[in-house]
Amino acid sequence: MVKKALIDSNLFAKTTKAEPPPQDIIAAQGVGLKLSEWAVLDAIAADLEMKPHAIRVYAIRYFLAQYKAGKIQPQTRTVKRLPGT
Repeated sequence: MVKKALIDSNLFAKTTKAEPPPQDIIAAQGVGLKLSEWAVLDAIAADLEMKPHAIRVYAIRYFLAQYKAGKIQPQTRTVKRLPGT
């Protein structure tokens, strides 16, 4: 006699685990600078005995902090456009 197998209907259901708190994930993205600007950053890194990547990260994070604090006001310009363009 053949027995029927019982399959748990929740076998393929999604499990709910405690979600970890959201993290600010680091993402690498390219930055285009002039070769002379890269050279200046490398020279600063050498002067401070830091790795070039570390000084670049520091520079960008410093800019972001200064901008958020309202200490940096980028110059803007107004472009007049004719109606319909």
